[in-house]
Amino acid sequence: MAIEMEKIEEARVGSVFANADPQALFFESITSSKVDKLIPALINAKKEMGTRVGTDSRNPHFKNEYTSLESLLEKISGPLTNNGLFLVQQPTGNHLINTIYHTSGQYIMSKYKLMAEKATPQGVGSAITYARRYSISALFMLASDPKFDDDAETAEGRGMNIPPKSGRGASLSIAGGKTGTDSF
Repeated sequence: MAIEMEKIEEARVGSVFANADPQALFFESITSSKVDKLIPALINAKKEMGTRVGTDSRNPHFKNEYTSLESLLEKISGPLTNNGLFLVQQPTGNHLINTIYHTSGQYIMSKYKLMAEKATPQGVGSAITYARRYSISALFMLASDPKFDDDAETAEGRGMNIPPKSGRGASLSIAGGKTGTDSF
């Protein structure tokens, strides 16, 4: 009898979010029952990080520049450590589980669906790296140089999508996320 790993993975990861309120399902994140130490530490880390990270890599296939995973990790490592925080990124088959832990034991956890174009080691590895990069950027509200950060539009064959200079930006909201001691 063959076990369908994809179905098992969906059930396992999905069980955490099954009892979540609709707002938590939208954000697909959960937190520890208390976040009174986590949130101030995240705010302080964000102040140290800033909002921009430079592009340092070039994709020869699409001829575009992007921010490497290494650069993102370098950008967040010091500020997280300085504030008693640690990021764990765990690929679980169909998802990348991102957990930001505080030394107090408090945490916030989110998931990112992995979508490999090919079911090969290279395809899966690329999907994991892409998910890690985009998760870090989203979790810590980091933006690459807008000249090159085209939201994968070039890769999708739609050209550059440069955001307007209106000063509007994304904001991180964890309010409404499910709290508790749920685990994956």
